Amino acid sequence: MMPGTPQQNGKAEWFNCTIMDKAMSMLQTVGLSNGFWEHALSTATHIYNHTPIHSLKWHTPHEAWNTGHIPDVSYFQVFGCKAYMHVPADKQHKLDAKAILVTFVGYELGSKGYRLWDKNTHSVHLSRDVTFDESSFPARDKETSPTPMSQTKYTPLYPVYAEPNMPAMPQMQALSPSLTEGSEDDVKDILTPKVE
Repeated sequence: MMPGTPQQNGKAEWFNCTIMDKAMSMLQTVGLSNGFWEHALSTATHIYNHTPIHSLKWHTPHEAWNTGHIPDVSYFQVFGCKAYMHVPADKQHKLDAKAILVTFVGYELGSKGYRLWDKNTHSVHLSRDVTFDESSFPARDKETSPTPMSQTKYTPLYPVYAEPNMPAMPQMQALSPSLTEGSEDDVKDILTPKVE
């Protein structure tokens, strides 16, 4: 193909667009930043290779490459979900936690392990001893978690002048045409509130 003409290689461009759409959707859904693009692309490709496709008569690319071996997908997990990685006994002290909170970011190729992001150490751990919580997403929960009502400060849209233990406002005397026909002093008495 000629340089600068990607349209000459339409099949590869179509596949790249498919994988990029899957990766972008995964990142946006779970709330992870674009810095995790490599993990999202790797995971999207792994899932695609284990998914039946129409062009292979509803077989998976994995089956085509491995002479009919049907892939096991029971280990698949939701990308970006909360996970608890077991800490090996030789890497913990007696009173340390037995597991640490991590985020699932992909599969380790060539093994039956998972790639797990630890936000405390800003590193990726590899492990197969993991418990997943597929209903919770740490990156998304952090951004959209509602503040409890007890911690929210109520700000009115208009000024509020009422204060606790404030005496009741004196009642104004109703204006009547018959009352306003008198002298100036009578009019002042009408406009001045009377406290009872």
